[in-house]
Amino acid sequence: MNLEDMIDHQYMDHLSIFYKNLQTKECYMHKAECSVPSASIIKVFIMANFFERVQNREFDLHETININDFRQCIVSGEFIHKEIYSYYELLELMIEKSCNDATNIFIEMIGIDKINTYLVENNYRDTLLIRKMLDFKMRKEGQDNLTSGKDVATLLERIYHLELPYSHEMMNILKMKKNKHDYLFKNHTFEIASKYGDLESDGGLDEIKNDVAIVFTQKGDYILSIFTWGLDKNIQLDLIYAVSKYIYDEFMKA
Repeated sequence: MNLEDMIDHQYMDHLSIFYKNLQTKECYMHKAECSVPSASIIKVFIMANFFERVQNREFDLHETININDFRQCIVSGEFIHKEIYSYYELLELMIEKSCNDATNIFIEMIGIDKINTYLVENNYRDTLLIRKMLDFKMRKEGQDNLTSGKDVATLLERIYHLELPYSHEMMNILKMKKNKHDYLFKNHTFEIASKYGDLESDGGLDEIKNDVAIVFTQKGDYILSIFTWGLDKNIQLDLIYAVSKYIYDEFMKA
């Protein structure tokens, strides 16, 4: 793939790409091992860690909790509309709706140190959980959650090959489409299992736009992760879509 020829060189330092054909194992990487702010992409790792703990009988997937017991985790109140939730419902909220409050509840229950131990043990070398979601004070101090295109692609590939506990359940959650951002594709008819992430400023250049996906097509399947940072948000969205469209078109022509 000659992606460098279709991307303005001034943007290459603000862009991370990881692509892998899941049949031929062909890969393309650009800054794919670079640790960058994860935004909501970190939630996929938290989901995988929680499901492992369910398998280890630390939690019961269908056990319910009372949100009032976790009021310190409720920052935005968005999507939290009742008092009693099962863990599975909270997982759906965390991934499908990208609910930050649900994410903070999982971080509180598991613990930041234990999540980071999980990341190390599973060889996600570029990924680190530093803070809860919407902790703007820590973010202003330069402390951000991190990951890389390669790490999240590795996680998605393990889910795809059913190598992780509850891989089927994770795949189903990642495939949920309702009220979901989709930076990689516009008006697509094929299936994707994906997660987006973004952090927005008040118009400055600390915008972060990320999207990762397993893409299912009639010609086979592939993984794509694209992270962008430090550019105007509209430029970032155009970059993500342009790179994704180029890769999809090349994949379908092969």
